[in-house]
Amino acid sequence: MSTDAAPPPPASFAELGVKPWLQAALAGVGISAPTPVQAASIPAILKGRDCVASAPTGSGKTAAFALPILQTLSEDPYGVYALVLTPTRELAHQITEQFAVFGKTIGLRCETVVGGVDMLYQTKAIAQRPHVIVATPGRLADVLRSAPDAFGPTGLRKVRYLVLDEVDALLAPDGPGSLNGGFTGSDTATIIGALGPRVNALGQARRQTLLFSATMTGAAIEAVLSAASDTAEAGSRMSDLAQSMIKAFGGPLVADPFLHQSTIEHIVPPGLDQRYVFIPSTVKDAYLYHIVACVLKGKSVLIFVGRRRTAEKLRLMLGQLFAEPPAHLVPSSARLKGPAAAASRKRNLREATSKGALKKSASLNYAVGDEDADTQATGSDDFTESPPACLHSAMSQRERLVALNRFRSKQARVLICTDVASRGLDIPHVHAVINYDVPAAPTDYIHRIGRAGRAGRAGRSVTLITETDIELVHAIEARVGQKMDELEVSEPEVLRGLNTIMAAQKQAVSTMMSGQFDELETKRKAKRPGVAAAAAADAARPPAQKKSRK
Repeated sequence: MSTDAAPPPPASFAELGVKPWLQAALAGVGISAPTPVQAASIPAILKGRDCVASAPTGSGKTAAFALPILQTLSEDPYGVYALVLTPTRELAHQITEQFAVFGKTIGLRCETVVGGVDMLYQTKAIAQRPHVIVATPGRLADVLRSAPDAFGPTGLRKVRYLVLDEVDALLAPDGPGSLNGGFTGSDTATIIGALGPRVNALGQARRQTLLFSATMTGAAIEAVLSAASDTAEAGSRMSDLAQSMIKAFGGPLVADPFLHQSTIEHIVPPGLDQRYVFIPSTVKDAYLYHIVACVLKGKSVLIFVGRRRTAEKLRLMLGQLFAEPPAHLVPSSARLKGPAAAASRKRNLREATSKGALKKSASLNYAVGDEDADTQATGSDDFTESPPACLHSAMSQRERLVALNRFRSKQARVLICTDVASRGLDIPHVHAVINYDVPAAPTDYIHRIGRAGRAGRAGRSVTLITETDIELVHAIEARVGQKMDELEVSEPEVLRGLNTIMAAQKQAVSTMMSGQFDELETKRKAKRPGVAAAAAADAARPPAQKKSRK
């Protein structure tokens, strides 16, 4: 197998072989020159080669596979021509938007197939044979199982391109359950199986497979490449991820795959300042509020948490504190008293506990404006601001899109989210990422902080470290190849507002209990096919044989 020497980066898309109509589409959205991953991958894909590409977040990976797909589609259009799998709904919508922008000239029909949307509607849309399907594995696998006829007599066997974006998440054995509600790697395997054999009777490739990620390790990529020449010999040395990647290609690689791997120096955006704060877990929320309200005042902030329940608690707590900050942060001349204060409190609490302005359009909004000027979404006074947006998999699809739209359009400067928003989402104006919970996997840390400092801009990440997080932080620093620096925070200033913050925290928990958040979570889990089937089987067993629930 050959390894490709990196050529000098081309000055234009024309030098990559991109057609004029696509160059015009790129110019229309302000893209004038290819990024390294685009310069490396596009010519290889246009030549019919499989591709394994690892590149940093914000490096233009979507265009790297979308442009050659659209160019070859224009020469032989049919549906379904390309299938793109991605781990989260939000990333699927974003990829669809980019395909729509680049493919408008040729009348591209692109369908998004994700959870949270009526399956009957999606089945009818698939039956119309769109050129491109962008899907999350869980929902597409459900459609394949329940309505296989929607794909027509040939099913998905004529797909010319299979793209696995964020491939390490898609092919993980247990799947990133926190990303989009619990799909597993088996869903991806079901879909790949529906594509049929990768080669025809003559040994010729029937489709190209394109694997992209920001966090594939060099060892995993090398294992994929070595397996092309001798799968049996390499098998004993390959990681589970690499073996899954071989299956994604449909067996031993029949075409010499192209490899593009980013250098370790760029595993984290070069303009990103990584910081940490070591704190007692008992005052974690107080430190979070101080950092958001004071250290990062006026800046756009993403707060990552590990659980949906935590995201909901912080949404309510910060919403109340944004409406009524601790007294020491409010100028004395601006403090309301008596009936006026009560009326203001009632109005602000309604805003803080609102799920979001659902009357607004739920479509994704890519308004950027001045990317270097962070604007604070505020109320009538400079010490109050709009409630934070929130994004997690327990929300309906409409609520998720509205929340993302609020943050993108700068109606809210803070977005609280689980890892559903960590992979691939391009929100240009993010200034800082806060890791409220330290992620268990270093790759999740890389994806999270990659939301800030994109495309060469300056940014900051702040990780809140408690006494139980030390080993996780050491693993992250070893993977990233650099140490975090300490963020100096004044403890007396943090503790000045402690009583107000603890009261807001208590009110948030009470609101969740009265709103039956846990009960809704239980009902949501019961709707998943695997969970519902297991519960039904358990209920049918004699009492002595039922699973214990400690």
